[in-house]
Formats: sequence, structure tokens, C-alpha cells
Amino acid sequence: MSTDTTLPAHPAKGNLRGQTTLAAKIDRWENMSDNLEAQIAAFPQLKDFQVEFQQVIDEAKALRTQMKAIEAAALLATTRRNQLIRSGDALFSRLSHGLRSVLGPRSEDLVRYGLKRGKTGPKGKSAQPAAGATIP
Repeated sequence: MSTDTTLPAHPAKGNLRGQTTLAAKIDRWENMSDNLEAQIAAFPQLKDFQVEFQQVIDEAKALRTQMKAIEAAALLATTRRNQLIRSGDALFSRLSHGLRSVLGPRSEDLVRYGLKRGKTGPKGKSAQPAAGATIP
């Protein structure tokens, strides 16, 4: 039986499935660090690397916590933005209808308030019977 040493085109497939996120990497790193720390006396040549590795793990955990806080803040900001859009649209609609009712739907003053005035040109052709048709 041969083992395939080539990496899959997409890292979330194959033997790296579920291990590509920062959280998964931190979990794997912590597991190794904890086990190595318990046995570091047997591997004195690795002590400096293990200390540096633990610092990287601590910084990665702090960064993950910071990123979660940023994500939560972004979700709150998005929710607030959507609320403001709904409120703003509703108030804009009420004010535009109020201005149209006071000034008239075809008033040139509507442009001052950022509104389009109603159509002022000739109306479209009305439905007229075709030539030769009888009207009952």
C-alpha cells in the first residue's frame, strides 16, 4: 500500500480537513506544547524552541480573542446599520409624501429637497379604438 504525499488542491480536503482554522491549529499546538512541557527533561535540546512555541501560542490565543471581539462589534454595527436604514427609509418616505402633498407632486421646489418631481410632459397616448372599429 502506498501513501500519497502530495497535498490536496484544497486544504480543507484530505488529511487536513477541519485543521485549517486558527482555532484548530491552536488546539493542536497546545496539545503538543502541553505534552512536550511534561517531558521536556527528556528533550533538553528542545527547551528554547518549546518556550518560543508557547509564546507564539499565547499570542495566537490573544489574537483569536481580539478577532472574536472585532467580529462581535461588526455584527452589532451591521445590525444597527440595518435599523438605521429602515428608520431612515420610513422617515424619508413620510417626509417626501408630506412635501409632495404641501408643494404639489409637480413642484420644482421638490428638487431642492432631493426629490424628483412628477412627470410634467404630455401623457401617453390613450387607448383609442382602431380605425374602422365600431363603438357599441
